[in-house]
Amino acid sequence: MRVATRFSRNAMRSTGLKFSVNAQIKALRGMQVPVSGPKLYDLMDDFEDAHLLFKVSDFTLSIRDNPKSSYKVYSVDPGLSLAVAPANHLDLGQRLETAVFIELKRRYGDNRSNAIASYSAKNCPEVDFVVGDEATGEPYQLIQVAVRTGIDSTSVADFADPSLSDKFRSEMGNLTAAMSNTALRHGTLISLDEEEGSVTTPAGTIDVVPAWRWFLQ
Repeated sequence: MRVATRFSRNAMRSTGLKFSVNAQIKALRGMQVPVSGPKLYDLMDDFEDAHLLFKVSDFTLSIRDNPKSSYKVYSVDPGLSLAVAPANHLDLGQRLETAVFIELKRRYGDNRSNAIASYSAKNCPEVDFVVGDEATGEPYQLIQVAVRTGIDSTSVADFADPSLSDKFRSEMGNLTAAMSNTALRHGTLISLDEEEGSVTTPAGTIDVVPAWRWFLQ
């Protein structure tokens, strides 16, 4: 019971992040806690069946799913994950990303033609969400969530477009790379409260939308 409680809290705290059950098994065994690997994998499936949290795989790996690979997890509620997090843990980015996922889940449900996944490639570390047809491997919507105040000047060093927002250079760089890879000419960047309208990139147009407006669309 104590192992299950610790495992569930670690999973909930990881909302919006990569989560590896295998890493959790190694960590528990490293603390001399006896644990059954298969039971933890089953427990993770039970959490998802109970709608406590959801697993999100990479879109490029969705057809050949590996149950032991890492994936992103999302709590069913941002407040619930915050309730079990350490007192000093106030990551607004994770909470906003979780809220966006829950809204995508509400809009698109869970079916073959509206699969919700993450996206990554050699030239794109990660785009938070891609919506597409899982069976055919055809994405049709790219969404990045950002709560940024710093500047990452290395992520899009090859961009010369002066209209790019310095505040979201890294996120726009990943979105642009994903748009180029997937031949999609449009991407969406959801910010906490900043609105910059449409931004032109070499691969197409990115709409920067404040979260409150996106949720009301």
